Amino acid sequence: MISRPKKGLVYSEMLRRTLQKIIISLVLLINVTAHAQDDIHSFVISDGFTSQALSSFNRYLEDAEGKLTLEELLDPQAKLAWQTHQSDTENNNFGYTSSVYWFHTKLINQSQTNDYVLEIAYPVIDHLDFYWVIDGEVLSHHTMGDKYPFDQRLIEHRNFLVPIEVSFGERANLYIRVKTTSSMQVPLILRSEPSVLYSTETQVMGLSMYYGMIIVMVLYNLFVFVSVREINYFYYVCYVMCMLLFLASLNGVTFQYLWPNSIWWNDQSIVVMLSGVVVFASLFTRHFLDLPSCRPKLNVLFWLLMGLGVSAAVASLILPYHLMIKTTISISLIAIALTFLSGILRFRDGYTPAKYYVYAWSFMLMGGVVLALNKAAILPRNLFTENAVQIGSAIEVILLSLALADRLNAEKTERYEAQMQALEIQKRATETLERRVHERTAELEKANLKLQELSTTDGLTGVRNRRFFDECLEYEFFRSVREQQPMTVMLIDVDHFKAFNDLYGHLVGDDCLIEVAQTVQAQLKREVDIVARYGGEEFSILLSNTSPESARALAEQMRLAIRAIRIEDTNKQKDKPDITASFGLITIKPLESDSPQFILAAADRALYRSKDRGRDMVTVATPNDVN
Repeated sequence: MISRPKKGLVYSEMLRRTLQKIIISLVLLINVTAHAQDDIHSFVISDGFTSQALSSFNRYLEDAEGKLTLEELLDPQAKLAWQTHQSDTENNNFGYTSSVYWFHTKLINQSQTNDYVLEIAYPVIDHLDFYWVIDGEVLSHHTMGDKYPFDQRLIEHRNFLVPIEVSFGERANLYIRVKTTSSMQVPLILRSEPSVLYSTETQVMGLSMYYGMIIVMVLYNLFVFVSVREINYFYYVCYVMCMLLFLASLNGVTFQYLWPNSIWWNDQSIVVMLSGVVVFASLFTRHFLDLPSCRPKLNVLFWLLMGLGVSAAVASLILPYHLMIKTTISISLIAIALTFLSGILRFRDGYTPAKYYVYAWSFMLMGGVVLALNKAAILPRNLFTENAVQIGSAIEVILLSLALADRLNAEKTERYEAQMQALEIQKRATETLERRVHERTAELEKANLKLQELSTTDGLTGVRNRRFFDECLEYEFFRSVREQQPMTVMLIDVDHFKAFNDLYGHLVGDDCLIEVAQTVQAQLKREVDIVARYGGEEFSILLSNTSPESARALAEQMRLAIRAIRIEDTNKQKDKPDITASFGLITIKPLESDSPQFILAAADRALYRSKDRGRDMVTVATPNDVN
């Protein structure tokens, strides 16, 4: 007889097995959950993978002081403010910054092949440190950047390429430390080796087409210059060559092929070539649009632009790169806008060659603005924003060449028509030659008078300039010595003008100087009295036959009038700026032993006493100032 188990034992065994299954399931669930949580921001490399931007898979950390180390990042107790991108369109573009940035990406290799490369497609980064970390241990450390010789790179490429050092089935952490004086752009792309080759071939093909087209245009226009000796073609060739070298430096091509061991020059060349673009574009514009004779004020602005371009190129050899590149980009944007405006104005004047010129600079303006906004992290980094300048400059170079040809044809036509008209006039107007000579002479005298007036007038404020003031000061000095009549020299300095300029911008600063000049001019009632712009924010006044009391009263009147000036801030974000000025003046009957410079120095010492005593006041020179 077979004995049957008791019901209680059967139920106990069933309960034990059920609990055992529940415990095993919970353990598996916890383990899976832990790995799933760990893999939220991990990128899995699988078979057949080609390329993937890693911006949405990496975390980033801003190190404002640049003192964080890898050991501190690996410390599980460290409380660090890692951040992630909010969308897939963001691509590690932080603009110009002095901070150091760390990037962290988790990679899981589930591919049987190990032919993958990490690419940072921005060739002007100064310092890059790559750390491969597995299970808290640093597997390898690689350093590269454009502050190191080109042959130090792991893979010879204009971008930065690092092989993926993760074996099949491994989980690895990649930490990247980035420090640069250029724009903080770190586009991380994971590629297979075939993808790298294809991408490189595509980029090289595009760059070769662009550089080839530019070089062809340079050689063609250089040949034309040698043939016709037209200076515009020379300026055009220099401008295009500077543009070519600037973009080649920005793309890392020059560092790879021209100066791979010249680390210092690699950075400076970008600023120097961009400055060259500004200088030669200004020269080309002045001559092509005939600004000296048709638009003299614009001509002065282009001279100023050329001065800024040359200064930026020289300063780049001394000052830090991060300061000079932002300054030069700003100058370039101003130059592009000014050239575009000049073309429009000349086209409105009826100058037909300006038509192609306006079209050309329209494309360059758009490309330059897109590049500047991209480097300032306002526009995202993508295929269009990275190549906008190349596209715009290529179209611009072609259109400018057409504009030169059109201008040359127009000049030939004009010369032919002028010759025909001259022959006709010579046949019919021999008897009127003397009258026409007289008219031409009068016009020339008028033009000379206008030129003389322009040469003695300040281009911004419209009052006289320093050259004119110095001549009048010398004349008035000798007249006062001869007639023993008093003369007054007054110096005015706008208070805290540099801070004013920094706060409200140069356009508002220019408005301020214009208003001050007009206000001071309005207080002078005699034609013999002279007001001039003596320096940046400094004005000088020369009064004849004026008593000390009247001179001081006039200075106080001017000071109060300047305080009453109200300038509207175009940004509409700040209070209306208050404007004050400091005065220094001297009224004297000069002796033959004195000199104009002696009187001017006394007024200058009085002016500095006004500044030392709190500004916004009038100070009359004392005997100590005169002696």
